[in-house]
Amino acid sequence: MPTADNPGWPALLAAFEACACTEILPLRDSDVCAVRRVIDAAAAEVLGVPEDTADEWRRRLAAEPTVTGRPASRKR
Repeated sequence: MPTADNPGWPALLAAFEACACTEILPLRDSDVCAVRRVIDAAAAEVLGVPEDTADEWRRRLAAEPTVTGRPASRKR
């Protein structure tokens, strides 16, 4: 948990303030959840990774069979 003196704190605080009154969608819908996009953008900034990397992780997580409850597709 970052403390107030952590350099990433402003980005995380801004994300919280931007989304505090907005409903977050279930994890299976994270690829279309505006709140998760804001949170992930702040986390990417704090971690020093490109925002598109966080977008890709979120998209993959939303497609994960254990998250969706759907069987995995088999590619050959």
